[in-house]
Amino acid sequence: MRFELSSENLANVPHVAWLGLALFVAHCLYSLTKRPKINLPGPRGWPYVGNLFQLGEDAAQTYYKWSKQYGPVYKVKLGEREVVIVNSAQASKELLTDLGSIYISRPLFYTFHTVVSSTAGYTIGTSPWDESCKRKRRAAATALNRVAVQSYVPIIDRETLSLVEDLYSAKGKAIAPFAYFQRLALNVSLVVTYGSRLDKVGDELLEEIVEVETHVANFRSVSNSPADYLPIVRYLPNFGRNGKAFASSIRSRRDVYMKRLLDDLRDRVQAGTDIPCITGNILKDPEAKLTDLELSSICLSMVSAGLDTLANTFIWSMGFLAKRPDIQEKAYNEMYKVYKGEIPSSEEETVEYITALHKECSRYFSVLKLALPKATLGDSKYKGVDIPSGTTVFLNAWAIHHDEERYGDVENFRPERFLEAGEENKQAHYSFGAGRRMCAGVHLANRELYIAFCKVIHFFKIELSQDPAEQEYDINPATGCANPKGLSSTPKPFKVRFVPRDPATIEQWIENEKSRTELQMATSLSNKTPLLAGKSKQHLRSFSTHLARPPSSYIHVLYLALPSNLLWSELDADTLAAMKCIVDYPKDHPFPIQNLPYGSFYTAGDASSQRCGVAIGDYILDLQALSYTSHFPPDLDRDVFAVQPTLNAFMGLEKQAWLQFRSSLQQLLSQPSELSLDATVTAADVETGIALPEHIGRRLFVDRLAQDTVPCLPCRIGDYTDFYSSLEHAYNCGVLIRGKENALQPNWRHLPVAYHGRASSIVPSGTPIHRPVGQILDKPGDTAPIIAPCRRLDFELEVGFFLGGPPTKLGQRLSPAEAADRVFGAVLLNDWSARDIQTWEYVPLGPFLSKNFATTISPWIVPVHALEEFTCAGYDHQPPLQPYLEDGSNTNFDIPLTVALRPCESDEAGEAGYRVISHSSLRHTYYTVRQMIAHHSTTGCPLHPGDLLGTGTLSAPGTEGYGSLLEMSHMGRQPFGVQSASGEVQRTFLNDGDTVKMSGKAVSQTGEYAIGLGECVGTILPAIPM
Repeated sequence: MRFELSSENLANVPHVAWLGLALFVAHCLYSLTKRPKINLPGPRGWPYVGNLFQLGEDAAQTYYKWSKQYGPVYKVKLGEREVVIVNSAQASKELLTDLGSIYISRPLFYTFHTVVSSTAGYTIGTSPWDESCKRKRRAAATALNRVAVQSYVPIIDRETLSLVEDLYSAKGKAIAPFAYFQRLALNVSLVVTYGSRLDKVGDELLEEIVEVETHVANFRSVSNSPADYLPIVRYLPNFGRNGKAFASSIRSRRDVYMKRLLDDLRDRVQAGTDIPCITGNILKDPEAKLTDLELSSICLSMVSAGLDTLANTFIWSMGFLAKRPDIQEKAYNEMYKVYKGEIPSSEEETVEYITALHKECSRYFSVLKLALPKATLGDSKYKGVDIPSGTTVFLNAWAIHHDEERYGDVENFRPERFLEAGEENKQAHYSFGAGRRMCAGVHLANRELYIAFCKVIHFFKIELSQDPAEQEYDINPATGCANPKGLSSTPKPFKVRFVPRDPATIEQWIENEKSRTELQMATSLSNKTPLLAGKSKQHLRSFSTHLARPPSSYIHVLYLALPSNLLWSELDADTLAAMKCIVDYPKDHPFPIQNLPYGSFYTAGDASSQRCGVAIGDYILDLQALSYTSHFPPDLDRDVFAVQPTLNAFMGLEKQAWLQFRSSLQQLLSQPSELSLDATVTAADVETGIALPEHIGRRLFVDRLAQDTVPCLPCRIGDYTDFYSSLEHAYNCGVLIRGKENALQPNWRHLPVAYHGRASSIVPSGTPIHRPVGQILDKPGDTAPIIAPCRRLDFELEVGFFLGGPPTKLGQRLSPAEAADRVFGAVLLNDWSARDIQTWEYVPLGPFLSKNFATTISPWIVPVHALEEFTCAGYDHQPPLQPYLEDGSNTNFDIPLTVALRPCESDEAGEAGYRVISHSSLRHTYYTVRQMIAHHSTTGCPLHPGDLLGTGTLSAPGTEGYGSLLEMSHMGRQPFGVQSASGEVQRTFLNDGDTVKMSGKAVSQTGEYAIGLGECVGTILPAIPM
C-alpha cells in the first residue's frame, strides 16, 4: 500500500511529520507493555504502520508470495490491527468452513463504514454479524436461493436479448465490451430490486452508477485506504482520492441515484403501474419487518453486487476468449452436441463445458483477489495457535486460485479441470468467499454467467480488432489489471470484435425473442414509459407461465416482511384459532384452514383429468383451475399445477417455497376473501392471458366426498423404505420370538433398521386388497412349504413421510439438521403383512413377498409445518448414537393414532360398523424422521422428491397400544374379541371381508380446531386363485 502524492498531500507534510514523530514515541512506549495477540508467523513490519508500506501495488500477490515463506496461514500487522491471512484451500476449509459459526462476522473499516455508509447503511456483505444482519441475510438468501433464481430466468433472457442485439448492432467492428456487460449485470439487479431497467448502453444513469460504484468498491477494498489502519490520517484535511472529502462526495452522488430509483418506484406504486419487486412489496406492506436502513442496505447490496464480480468476470473473459479461439470453438461444439445447432435453453445448465468454462474464468481471473474480510466471533485455534475473538481475517482468493494442491496446473487456463471426477464435491473457486458468509448472490451470478456465455458464443465469434495497435492488450490477470488496489479487479481498456456466426439466424432470433418478451417485466428508467404495452395472443400461454406472474423470489422476500398473522411458522395458538375460513366445517374436522393437506384427484370417471388440489373441509381447492385465474398466489410458477397431475414438481422445490405458497393459500381462503365456493375461471382470466377459452367455467372448489371424485396417489413414488423404529413394537415382537432377555437385536439401539419396499404396489386409501398367495408352512413342525393363500394376514399402523426438495446426488449425505428441510409432509400408512409367508421367507435377507403385495396410504399429504404445534420430546437414546445421527432438536410429533376394524360379520352400515382396537401415537418412534433420512443417506444413496419413508409399526405402551395383530394375538396364539352388532367375534388375523381403518388427529391447544391425517382404509378380498 502507498499514498498518492499530490499538491494537497504535500501541503499536509509538516502536519504528518510532527504527528508521525509523536506517534512513533507513543508506539515505542506502547510496545513495551503490549505483546502480540496472535502467535502466528509473519513478515516483520515497521513501527506503528506495521506492514502497510510493504504490500506494494497488489496486496493479494504480495500476500501470496509471503505464503511461500510463512505458510498458508500467517499474520500481518496493518497499523495497529493484526490480520490473519488465509492462503490455501485446505486452510480455508479448516477455518472458514469447518469453524463457520466463528468466522462469520465482518470487521469495520473507517472509510467505508463510517464515511461512505453514514447515510444509507452497510451493505449485507459488509455488515457485522448481529440481529439486523441476520434479517437482511435471510431476506437476501430467500430472494437468491436456487429455486428463486430459477424464476429469474425470464429476466436474464430479457437482458441477454438486449446484449445480443447491442453486440450485433456493432456489425463486427471492434468495441470495448465494458458497458455492455455492466448493463447486463446491473439491469438484472435493478429489475429484481426495483422493477426497473436501463434501456441504453450509453445511458447517463448507467454511467453514473458504474463510476460511483467503482469508487465505492475501492473504498471497500482492504488495500486502498490508509485511514482504515492509521487513525491519524483521518484527521488530515484531505489526503488524496482515498480521503474523507472524496469519500463523502462519492457517498453524496450515490445517495442521489439511490433516491431516484426509490422515488421512481414510489411513483409507480402510487399510480398502480408497478410490477412486483423486492422493494415494492415491502413499500406496500405497512407491517414490514425490515427497517428503512435495512431495506436501504439490501437495495445497496443488490445494485452493487453484480458490478463488483459478475460484470468484471464477463469483461476479462471476453478479452481472453478473443485470444483463445480454440476454447471458443470447443465451447461452441459442446453446445452443438447438446442442442444440435438450436438456441441453447436457459432453463437448465445442460452443457457441462459451459459451466466449467465460467468456473475457470472465475478462478483464473480472480476478480475479487481478496474476498470480503471476516471477523471472528469467538476464540479458535489453527495448528495449536490461538486466534482470539475479534480477529480480522483476509481470505486471499488469488493465492487459493494458485494453490497447486487444489488445482494442479494453476497457470494454465483449463476448464476441463472442473469436469474431473470428484470436482462436484469441492468448492470451485473463492471469488465469492468461503464459509457461512459467502456471497448470497452466487446462484444468480452462476446462472447469468451460464446463459450469457451460451448466447454470446452461440451467436458470435469473439475476435481481435483488425487494428494491430488494438491487438496487443494485456489480458494477464497478474499484470493487466487497471486497479490492483481495488476491491474488484478490472482489466485495462481493450477492444474486441463480436463477429456474427450467422446474421440471418441472429436477426430471426432477435425478432422472435422481442415478440416473446413483448410483455416485459420492468419500467424503463430512461424514458419513463411503461413496458407493459402490447399483448401477443400467440404467446399468451408462455407469458402467463413465465412473465405475468412475479418471480417467486419476490414473494419469498415478502414472506419475511408479511404481517405475522399470515406466517404459519410464527403463529401463536390464539391467532391460529381465530382464523376463519370461507368454507364451513365443524371444529373437529381433520382438514381445517390450519391444515391444508395436498393431494391429487380426478372427477367424472375421467382419469386423464387427474390434477392437484388442497383439501379444505369437505371440499378440494382445485389447484389446476386456480392456476388459470388471477387468484393464483404469485409466488410460484403456474405450470407446477397447471400441467402437472401430481405433486412432484411442487415437492421438488425448496422448503421456503412450500412455506410461502402455503401462507398465500391460507390468506386466500381466510375471511374476508375474493373467493367463494362457487368461484370459477372467468373470461377476464382469458383476457389477461392466464387462461384459455376452454377453461372458462371451471369450478375452483370440488366436492371431495362426491361419488365421482376419486383420490389418487398424491405423487409419483420413486422409492419406498420402511423402517422399524418403534421401541415398543420392536420389544413386543422380540419377546414373542426370542424372549424378554433377547427381545432387541444388538443393532437396534444403534441404527434405524429398515428394508426397501415396493413402490409399485402402494395404493391410495379405499383400494381393496386381495389376500396374497405364497409359500407357507402348513402346520407346526413342517419343514417343507406349500403354496397357498396367506392364513395370517396382518396390518401395521404406521405414518409415512414424503421427502421433498431438490434431489440429492450419488454420494451426497444429509445431516439430521439438513434432513429437516427435506420433510415435505406426512400420511397414514398401512404396511399390510403376510406373517406366515414372512416367517418362511425372511431368513436371511428379510421380508420380500410378505410385504410387496400392497401398502395403503391416506391420499392427502399433511404439510409437516401443520404438525409443528404438536411437537413433543423424543426418546433418550441410550447408548448414545453415532455422531452422524445426533439430532439437535430430538423431537417427535404427538399425533394420536387409532386402528378400527369392521369385521366381515358386521351388518352395520358406514361408521357404525367399526370398532377401535388400538390407540397409539406418532410420538412412539425411537428415531426421528430426520435421523431416518440421515441414516438412509450415510452411504450416499440419492433421495428424490416423492420418496416415501415409513416409520414402521407404531405401538404404544400397554395392551391397548399394539400396532399390529401379531402383537394383539400373541403371534396368533391368543384370539381376541371384537364387538359387532351381532355379538362378539374372534380374531387372531384378518378374515376376507374385514375392513381396516386407520385414523390420526390431534386437537389444538385451544380446542378450536384439529389437525388430521385423514383416513387409511382397506378391505380384504379373497386370494386370486393360482
